[in-house]
Amino acid sequence: MSPTQIHLALNHLPLFGSAIAIVLLAWALWARSRDLTRAGLILALVCGVGGVVAKQSGEGAEEQVEELPWADHDRIHEHEEAGEWAFYLLAAAGIAAAAALVRMRKGQEARIETMVVLALITIAFAATAKTAWEGGKIRHEENRPGFVFPG
Repeated sequence: MSPTQIHLALNHLPLFGSAIAIVLLAWALWARSRDLTRAGLILALVCGVGGVVAKQSGEGAEEQVEELPWADHDRIHEHEEAGEWAFYLLAAAGIAAAAALVRMRKGQEARIETMVVLALITIAFAATAKTAWEGGKIRHEENRPGFVFPG
């Protein structure tokens, strides 16, 4: 698979995974469930790794498409800039989730750490959604401002 194919296939993981992690972690905190907490933290960690893969494959994808006739450098740049923020936030959430999982493995309470991960993954979700929106504009003109559907 090319970097472009990898990017298009895997960039959905941080977006949808973070949305599910938010639900799991909020539910876990409300229910005081250790199992749900662990599941939510593992998913937040996976989203962090997914953010790394999306960023790395995105750089390769950009190199592959930037000289194609349809490539709009401004749109690609906006997507890339949004992706930088999402990457850092996903990485922070993933690192915090790993720390919370280590604490839980030692048998310690990780409620505060889980709240921190929930806050980070929620902000990361917003940044990832913005990145996805900007990425969609690259090839989907119906997502661009001013587009009028024919008919």
